[in-house]
Amino acid sequence: SLLLPILTANTGIEPGANVQTTVGDFRIDGSSITTVTSGSGAGGTVQLQADSLTLENGASIVTATVDGDGPGGDVTLSVGSATLSGGSQLVSQSQTFTPEALGRGGQLTIQGVPGAESGAASSV
Repeated sequence: SLLLPILTANTGIEPGANVQTTVGDFRIDGSSITTVTSGSGAGGTVQLQADSLTLENGASIVTATVDGDGPGGDVTLSVGSATLSGGSQLVSQSQTFTPEALGRGGQLTIQGVPGAESGAASSV
């Protein structure tokens, strides 16, 4: 279970750090995985491959641009099954406080694991 947050952030022209993990079952309980940029560089990419992904108790996976020109990092979830409960969410967002900031949230992709019986996601 992930109980502490994982964050990759960028405020400059270079891209943020990348996060990649491969596990059997991955559970996020009330915590988050976030990639964010407030500069002109892209946020880091997040790649997660798991047989099952469970987000519970307000957990989140977020890609965002906050008042920057660069795009939020791309998030790719390759999972056999995904369950979100208790207000958990997957988010791609852009927050702009000045007219000069043109960045957008990153791309959020959910795909089935090759060989998995179902790539379906459920929400409780």
